[in-house]
Amino acid sequence: MTEDQEREREREFERFYLAMMRDKKKGRDYGTNAWYARDQYRRKRLEATRRGLPFDLTAAHIEELLDDATYCPALDIYLMRSEGQGGSDDTPSLDRVEPELGYVIGNVRVISWRANKLKGDATLDEFRGILNYWEDHIRNRK
Repeated sequence: MTEDQEREREREFERFYLAMMRDKKKGRDYGTNAWYARDQYRRKRLEATRRGLPFDLTAAHIEELLDDATYCPALDIYLMRSEGQGGSDDTPSLDRVEPELGYVIGNVRVISWRANKLKGDATLDEFRGILNYWEDHIRNRK
């Protein structure tokens, strides 16, 4: 990464951070899907910029996804945002279905933070290997 790119990345983060702090200080509907959607929009746009990924989402699109998400489709747990810093296992999280395609409409869905963390960068073959290992372990334990 060149010095100019690094400086632009730092400026983008500073703009994101200051905008988020302004929202919090003004008490802008903190904790609602609208506020969370704006927050996620800023965060994911910054992440896409840093990783060089495509990004065409809008805060309104993210809010619509959040409005439609009640349960995590992967773990079947109720989704709710925790107050304060950090998330918890049941916090809604934006998931890129195909990570290399970036944050684009049609490639993003809402799942729990726990499911997204577990998914990480694992491949389907790695998940199958883990599942086979667990199944064998449980069968041999009985």
